[in-house]
Amino acid sequence: MILRLKDQAISKALALAINAKISSYGSVTKLRLNSCSRIIEVELDLKGEVMPLRLTLRDYRFVHREGKLYLSIGTIESSRRWIESLADDYLRNREVELPERYGKLIEKLL
Repeated sequence: MILRLKDQAISKALALAINAKISSYGSVTKLRLNSCSRIIEVELDLKGEVMPLRLTLRDYRFVHREGKLYLSIGTIESSRRWIESLADDYLRNREVELPERYGKLIEKLL
């Protein structure tokens, strides 16, 4: 139960962090993190799109370096194949810096 509550808190903070980075493109409508299976499921409402975009991020990890928190994603599955290819090229196994305010919150929850 405690692990589930922790995952829910991290999910909310991570959704805020992602929204801060993508606000000009859209917003996160759902995000569920499962720390045991290392999977993050995300649903995005993108500007100009009729249907939401669904992503499954596998083998994620949080990396703390030089006072900053980064999210690294192993593999990405998407409801749209071209997004999956784009994510493979630009996000797979790369560290994405989280906004400081949310990174510090997530660090406290880890």
